Amino acid sequence: MLNNNFDPCRKKQLPKLHPMFLAGYREDPTHGMALLVGFYGTMIVVLSAIIMLFAFASRLGPRFARITLGVAVIAMAGFGVLQVWLGLRSG
Repeated sequence: MLNNNFDPCRKKQLPKLHPMFLAGYREDPTHGMALLVGFYGTMIVVLSAIIMLFAFASRLGPRFARITLGVAVIAMAGFGVLQVWLGLRSG
């Protein structure tokens, strides 16, 4: 849904940067930039590792894929049941 009242000239409607970035940037601009580089650098490294892991797993055959799918389904179902239980318990 579009915001028809958006005026790019009014600063109070502009998106706000994350408070940790702003706090670090106000302290020293290199701290704010280090936060961004560290965050996005970690994200790129982890996603690359996941891609390589799945590329390796695809070479192990369909039996391995079925086993890992079964483990993932059981883990996600268990997490779902836990969330429902915690939601019902809290009230």
